[in-house]
Amino acid sequence: VLGEDPKSGKVIKARIGRFGPMVQIGEQDDEEKPRFASLTKGQNIDSITLEEALDLFKMPRVLGQFEEKDVKANIGRFGPYVQHLKMFVSIPKEEDVMTIELPRAIELIEAKRIIDANRLIKEFEEDENTQILNGRWGPYIKSNKKNFKLPKDLEDPKKLTYEEVKHIMENQPAKGKRAPAKKKK
Repeated sequence: VLGEDPKSGKVIKARIGRFGPMVQIGEQDDEEKPRFASLTKGQNIDSITLEEALDLFKMPRVLGQFEEKDVKANIGRFGPYVQHLKMFVSIPKEEDVMTIELPRAIELIEAKRIIDANRLIKEFEEDENTQILNGRWGPYIKSNKKNFKLPKDLEDPKKLTYEEVKHIMENQPAKGKRAPAKKKK
């Protein structure tokens, strides 16, 4: 138990939850549902103060407006992020979600837009569900919800015809089964 919430008068405590260390305002048996906030990196349930815990409940932080819509900073399942409309952009590890400002958030949003815009290499009129995309490990084919590797000796994916893409997809080697993990003794 860290103390009492100044607004509601409910108990604030630090504990381990289903998704890791967190702080909680209220109890399970209260008529109102308790509120939760995950701890950030560097915080520990043994050493967190009441003030630090209260700061965690200030999330999501509204940083300001960009293109007439709110920009928010928050901590999610995969770490700290900035949100604008339906776009979520990760905040780099060396930056703090509690101190990030609107101009930096806008930089991150615009950088993500450029990456997303450069993702599409080619679309096909014959099948609008088939595209050649630029991915994390290089160009690949996406057809419906399946991904296909491009041959390593391929020079320019932009020059591929729909027939060539179709041939690559049909002759894609089957994914190999992974060897089962060995049990430790």
